[in-house]
Amino acid sequence: MNSNIHPIAGTAQNRLYGIYVLDHLHLDENPERTRQALRGMLPGDEDAILLNLLQRRRVLVRRGRFEALNTFAARLYSQGFQIELVLLD
Repeated sequence: MNSNIHPIAGTAQNRLYGIYVLDHLHLDENPERTRQALRGMLPGDEDAILLNLLQRRRVLVRRGRFEALNTFAARLYSQGFQIELVLLD
């Protein structure tokens, strides 16, 4: 798994970003473990997100400024999720 999170300086900090979840370390061999990780990070949305991940669709899970997303993105990554940080505007 990898993550591409890099500090951004200047006016780009105030732009709108989104975190997409692409995959999970245990998605293929143990989807229930992925569901549990989702429940811990995104309670109430785990079933819909898991279904999309099993269908190999990326899922937008959070929007905001870079600084506001950075900690959440790091937590997702540490739980075994492959994520993508995308500029939305």
